[in-house]
Amino acid sequence: MKKRVIMHIDLDSFYAQVESVRLGLSNDVPLAVQQWQLLTAVNYAARAFGLKKMSSVDEARRLCPEITLVHVASMTAEDSAPQYHPNPHYSTHKISLDVYRNASKTIMTLLSRFSNSFQRASIDEAYLDLTDEVNARIEKMKADGSIETDPDSGLPIVDWTGAGIVVGLSDVDKKPPAPTVSEASTPSSIQSPPPMEESDMCEERQHQAVQSPKLVPVAPEAIERKLTTLGWADLQLRIGADICNDIRDTVFKELHYTCSAGISHNKTLAKIGSGLNKPFKQSILLEDQVLPFLEPLPFSKIRNLGGKLGTEIEEAWNIKTCGELWKIPLPALQTTLGEAQGIWVHDISRGICSESVTFTQLQKSLGAVKSLRPPVSKMADVSKWLHVLASEIFLRLKEDHEDHARWPRTFSVIYRPNISRQSTARSGPMPSRVRLTTPDILAKLALSLIGSASIVPCGMLSLNCTSFAPEESTTTTSVTHFFKKVEQDGEKVVAPVQSDDHVSDGQEEKPHIGAFCNESLQSSNSENQTQHPCLRPLNAVLNSGIDKDHCICCDICGQWIEPDDLSLAEHQDYHVALTLHQSEPAGESTIITPRSQSSRKGGSNSSADKGKKRKKPENAAESSNPSISRFFKPL
Repeated sequence: MKKRVIMHIDLDSFYAQVESVRLGLSNDVPLAVQQWQLLTAVNYAARAFGLKKMSSVDEARRLCPEITLVHVASMTAEDSAPQYHPNPHYSTHKISLDVYRNASKTIMTLLSRFSNSFQRASIDEAYLDLTDEVNARIEKMKADGSIETDPDSGLPIVDWTGAGIVVGLSDVDKKPPAPTVSEASTPSSIQSPPPMEESDMCEERQHQAVQSPKLVPVAPEAIERKLTTLGWADLQLRIGADICNDIRDTVFKELHYTCSAGISHNKTLAKIGSGLNKPFKQSILLEDQVLPFLEPLPFSKIRNLGGKLGTEIEEAWNIKTCGELWKIPLPALQTTLGEAQGIWVHDISRGICSESVTFTQLQKSLGAVKSLRPPVSKMADVSKWLHVLASEIFLRLKEDHEDHARWPRTFSVIYRPNISRQSTARSGPMPSRVRLTTPDILAKLALSLIGSASIVPCGMLSLNCTSFAPEESTTTTSVTHFFKKVEQDGEKVVAPVQSDDHVSDGQEEKPHIGAFCNESLQSSNSENQTQHPCLRPLNAVLNSGIDKDHCICCDICGQWIEPDDLSLAEHQDYHVALTLHQSEPAGESTIITPRSQSSRKGGSNSSADKGKKRKKPENAAESSNPSISRFFKPL
């Protein structure tokens, strides 16, 4: 089968559903999600009363007194996680969408079980390529002879009963006296939501008049005849509709969410189909119904053909529908829009789309932003909001690492003084995951990046993490990396990683682990202690041109450390090595043997060398007591 079977699934009024599921409410209960004094999501039961997105809270209570209003979760300076506060206010609370992100992650994980070709399109939408599963079922049906074929053409006869709403075969804008496929548009094991009120149905009719062409009513006997079609491509979509029903059924049974879906031969048509018959229904767009369906459709309804591009086309030729767009010659489209974009517009307006369902790339940044109304005039208030933003970022970073084992390399703070329309960004290295133990570390880092800049009164603050990479690329070397286990003369020893200026093989000895910790380092407060390369006195740091605000003071030894991850992690390793040495029992030694340069580079010693015993160097005092600083990169 050469045709693809693509499914687009769309959660019904997602934010409102998340709150209904969280509160254990039925979809029959009118519910809306509010942000401050406006509604950001309205479920279908509430829409029956004339409510819609961006209605005011007062209007909602007036039109539907029994409505359940849920304010989106928020955070204050005292919160370590988002809370459902009873009376949040924009001057004291920061909106958090983590509840919806987490619900989306759970749903998408479930959906991805049904196809290896899965693509998350947004927080509440996804594509699934069902082609392989569909074709496998068809081959099985061929083998067991369960495909009914037309005696004249030999093509399979496709019965659409129970498949969903087949565009062009059902008049969904009216209630026909005879049964149609729309009666079986939801999974059999799920009860459909209650019928909409008459006022809402009128609103839906107006909405569908824009979304899709008005289908011509046909006689009952004609409807009956059209419940079956012929063709292998139609059989593919019919089986895809069965799989789609199963998927929607599973989502409802396991997670209690309803969703609508579109099934067709490409992503564009499937996306259009999922929005035709909401809520809790699925629509199938057959190949021979594509052009009749698209001809009266406003081309702005096609994915990626709205916005500036759609406006440009509309103004250039004074057209609105796909049928009118078809009349524009391809060369004219290419002249106005460019060669590649002209071809794309020409094809997409005819329902031609070859875009594949691909795994959604992980987001490249993670941020939290707060618009300050009214602008804050004190740095103490700036600091408070930075702690709120840092708490949100901290939680999301932990979740992202658990899911994807990656960590950002760059941290930035963005602020906009109220006297300026332009935002300013300050960036620095992201603290390593090991060191980022509390949100306070991020908040302090943000303040240090702002430094002495004049940002008050401040109208906006934002924290961002970027340049994500797999964790192994962002973490620094553990202290254990400085040693390796080797076997020599039948005895297991520990070998340190040796620098290029090592002594020859014939002069190496087996030093004590204490050799890696100069005795002067054991007293961290000694004025004559050996200085670790990643540590500098504060005056030395300032003389090097580094901003004092960017330095970090070690809680253990009081030394100042440059804030890059390498210096911080190496300093931690320095204390680990020192602790190992101090905790070693007196009189006991861990035998260690330096690794040769040839073994470090992947080479091997000659057979003649393997039987030789190591000789103790004459100047053992010098070679047996190297400072641990030799294992750290000079700054």
